[in-house]
Amino acid sequence: MGMLKEMFSEGQDDSFQKREPVPLAKAKYKNSAEMILSGYKTFQKKYVYKKVFLKMLLVVIAIVSSVLMLITSESGDVRPIVMIALCVVIGVYFISQPIKNRNEVKKSAEKLDGSEYDIEITDQTIKITMADAENAAVYDGNGETAEPSEATEEASSENNDSDAHEEEKSEEDEDKASPATLIHLDGAVDIIDRGDMFVLIVGKKYVFIVPQDVFSEEELEKTRHKLAAVMGIRYKVVD
Repeated sequence: MGMLKEMFSEGQDDSFQKREPVPLAKAKYKNSAEMILSGYKTFQKKYVYKKVFLKMLLVVIAIVSSVLMLITSESGDVRPIVMIALCVVIGVYFISQPIKNRNEVKKSAEKLDGSEYDIEITDQTIKITMADAENAAVYDGNGETAEPSEATEEASSENNDSDAHEEEKSEEDEDKASPATLIHLDGAVDIIDRGDMFVLIVGKKYVFIVPQDVFSEEELEKTRHKLAAVMGIRYKVVD
């Protein structure tokens, strides 16, 4: 049974909606475990590690405060020791989470290795269609996989100005169509252009990874130029 999931389709800019979309690129691609893991690492570097650094800075400050309290406290006062131990545990948790999430992605990527997708890119949307309904999944920022419907619903709850809804279809259309996710580029969507792949981040939580070698040079040049103009700072080029 097919379904079309739209990410951040409501509350869009009226002028954006009224314009006819300009087709930029269209291709088929296959997932590979190596590609998925590499793209997910790029996502973590850009969005996860900075948060971990800030959290660890707070942990260090708390540990220093607890050590000073231990030095100045009366003999037998165990509260500073408990605070230090608690801070260490929290610090280890903060550091281990990105590693754990990456390992989860690696396991999931190995299961989805070789799954086929169709992608259509316009200057307004990116549509990704999963050829195999049983393997249809999206990577979230926690390293887990979720059905496209779950990804849409949870991503909308993470962003105040974003919403997601399912387009209604007749039962006959659902039986014929393939599961698809429609991403609106005027929503809470970032794109990382890494030179060898596009890393699409929806709501800074869900990650789609698309290899660039499936597009022609003309399509790539047109897509990069147009999306950079449309998305501004949300289109990031990294090496």
